[in-house]
This record gives sequence, structure tokens and C-alpha cells, in this order.
Amino acid sequence: RGAAHLAKGSPRDAVADLNIALRIEPSDRKAWHLRSKAHEALGNARRAAEDAAEAERKDEDADAGLCVVCIDEPRATRLNPCEHNALCAECARECQQHHGVCPICNARIEAIEYGSFMGTFAPAR
Repeated sequence: RGAAHLAKGSPRDAVADLNIALRIEPSDRKAWHLRSKAHEALGNARRAAEDAAEAERKDEDADAGLCVVCIDEPRATRLNPCEHNALCAECARECQQHHGVCPICNARIEAIEYGSFMGTFAPAR
């Protein structure tokens, strides 16, 4: 509804609706961008700039789940024994076959687990 309010020339109503939308879904890049435009229409340049920066940051965050090698496919593997979760299936196989080491820490890849995992980490040694 924020976009509709902006289109009708009601930036205050747009901000109110977008505030609610962002409380529900703080990662909604489009809502941050629209709220930036609404603040701009209200003459609040500082808040418009803050929201525009947040929209850009959310856009960068969207790439966080992508393979660090091809940056096209989602991360779908965990390398063993280092346990890094940073590669898609194809790039993980490619790294194991042609390089033999993890592109993050250079540990030898002994096995690849396939699936969805909770972020990249390395266990304490």
C-alpha cells in the first residue's frame, strides 16, 4: 500500500504503511526504497538518505547466500573437514576435483555434504 499512497501523493500515509511493513519484514529492500522516496517527498533528506542506504545494504545482504566462487547459485554444500558452507554443488565438485582445497581456508577437501546449512563457520581446534 505504501507505493499506492506515494502514487496518490500521500507520502505521510506511505511512511505509516511502510513502517508497519518494515516491522513485519525488515529485509524488504523495496519497502526501504519506497520509504526513502516518501521521506524525500516530505522534505526529510536525512531520513531519505538513511533509508536509501539501508535499501542498498539489504541488496548486498541478498548476495550473502550465494556461492563465493560463481556468485550465481545458492550455497548448497559443506566441505569436510573444514565445514565451510560457501559453495554451490557444482563449484564444490570443481574445487575438489581440480584444486583439492577449500577456497576459504585452503584445507584439503576430504568430502562434500550436500544440503542447506547454517552459515559458514570453522570449528575451534
